[in-house]
Amino acid sequence: MTTNVERRKKIKEIIVKRLNLKITPDDIGDDQPLFSKEEGSLRLDSLEALEILVGLEEEFGFTIMPGDDPRSDFYSVASLEKMVDRNEANAIEATA
Repeated sequence: MTTNVERRKKIKEIIVKRLNLKITPDDIGDDQPLFSKEEGSLRLDSLEALEILVGLEEEFGFTIMPGDDPRSDFYSVASLEKMVDRNEANAIEATA
């Protein structure tokens, strides 16, 4: 079973690797804004959000269904982790 700390670390690794960022995963705070114009935000854009989503789907084995609106899930690593948890639980229910 994956702990929250391990999952958040993996999400940060996906962000850094897939976006070729010039920072380390440890440089990203769990609650740091990813897309806003706030001070301290990574200031990522919508194309980068799509790249992150593809990485999360590949790593954690779920798919965002048409009609789902994950925009609020992309605020921070912590909110992305909740999205991964929710989608993994839905995938398990669907196969049960």
